[in-house]
Amino acid sequence: WAGRWEGTTWLYGRKANVTLQLALDGAACSGTWTVFALEPPTSTVLGLERCAVSAEGLRFTVRPLFLTAETHEARMENGALQGRVTLQSASPYHRQTGTWTLQRVAK
Repeated sequence: WAGRWEGTTWLYGRKANVTLQLALDGAACSGTWTVFALEPPTSTVLGLERCAVSAEGLRFTVRPLFLTAETHEARMENGALQGRVTLQSASPYHRQTGTWTLQRVAK
């Protein structure tokens, strides 16, 4: 699980590049989630919260906007991280989900 992972996700209906930098300390983990896109112009680095690894996989939360949180859940498949994200908002009417795939990057 530990290391640098790169891939793509969807941001406002368009592909965006993402990087997960992950460090482990037992079942706990830490690191950053970076999103970069040309349309709409986006470049942000977010710290991981509630990051943990278990037999079921990887789970962490990032907070990209005021009063919103993204919960990411991932599992390892064929050497790649396959992830699903759920967006929680303070508004009970706003819920979104999506998926992503990342490949380990050699140091």
